[in-house]
Amino acid sequence: MSITDIRYNLVQAVVKRHDPLGLLAKGRPLEQYDSEITAIMPKIGLAMCVEDLHEYVYFVFANKLFCIKSKNGAEHPMNVVVGRKEDYRQLAEQLFHLREFFYS
Repeated sequence: MSITDIRYNLVQAVVKRHDPLGLLAKGRPLEQYDSEITAIMPKIGLAMCVEDLHEYVYFVFANKLFCIKSKNGAEHPMNVVVGRKEDYRQLAEQLFHLREFFYS
């Protein structure tokens, strides 16, 4: 397993614990968060403080576009409630504590 895989798994575990959009609670697969995890990972090592990471984490989740497929295969945007920015604070704090794993 590569260091990138280990980092990804750490971030994925934190995101899973928080389930920020409530997708896992609705039975959706963890892979639903893959694009957000991939977007957030580089910022973890660059964030100078929790507030920086908090801003970015909220931005990433607030700008997620969900689509549902109709029977004919067409994709249609779906509204998702992302919650208040403050709802992402604990997630950002826990991700910020992973910074030591992003400096190697």
